[in-house]
Amino acid sequence: MSAKAKRSTPPTAGPGVKWRGDTVYLSPSREHLLGVAFMVVLCLIFAGFKFSWFFWVPLLPLIFLAWTFYVRTTVGPQGIATRYALRKNRKMSWNKFSGVQFNKAGKAYAVTHEDGADDTRFWLPGVTFNSLITLSVASDGRIPDPVTPGREAADRKVQVVHKDGHAVLMDKDEYAEYEAQRRAEVEKSD
Repeated sequence: MSAKAKRSTPPTAGPGVKWRGDTVYLSPSREHLLGVAFMVVLCLIFAGFKFSWFFWVPLLPLIFLAWTFYVRTTVGPQGIATRYALRKNRKMSWNKFSGVQFNKAGKAYAVTHEDGADDTRFWLPGVTFNSLITLSVASDGRIPDPVTPGREAADRKVQVVHKDGHAVLMDKDEYAEYEAQRRAEVEKSD
C-alpha cells in the first residue's frame, strides 16, 4: 500500500484527533467538558454565597473551556508544533527531535537534542500514551509505536485459563504441548 493510499482515510482516529492530509492535530479530550460542567455548578454555588465578593468565580470554567478548545499539538512532515494558551508556542523540526517522554502524571513531552546543549523538552498538549500510534503514523515512524507490536503479539497467542482462575498467554506451539500434556494426565488418571 502506498503512502498516499494509506493517508486517504485517517489511519487512526479518536477523541481530539483530526487529520488534514499528512498532518495530524491532537487536542485535549472533550471529556474535559464534563469537568467544566462540574466546575460551573460549584462556581455558581460559591458565587451564590456572596455575589458581590465572588462575581468573578464563574469565569474560571469559561477560561478552562477556552483552554480546552485552543491548545493543541500538530505533527506532520515538517516536525512537531504546539499551541499553548498562556505561553509561547513551540516548534521543532525532525532533525532536532530526540523522542517523546512521559512523566509520572502521564504528560507527554517532546525532547530535543541540540549540538553542544543539554536536552530540552516541552509539553505536548493532547498527547497521551494511547496517541503514540497516531504519532507514529503522522511522523512516518520517527516516533516509534510501542503499542501495536504488543497487540499483534497478543493476538497471535492463546489464552489458557486454569481452574483456579490463573490465566496464561501461550503461542500455538506451547498450547499444543500443554494440551498434549493435559490429555496425557487425564488419560493416566482414568
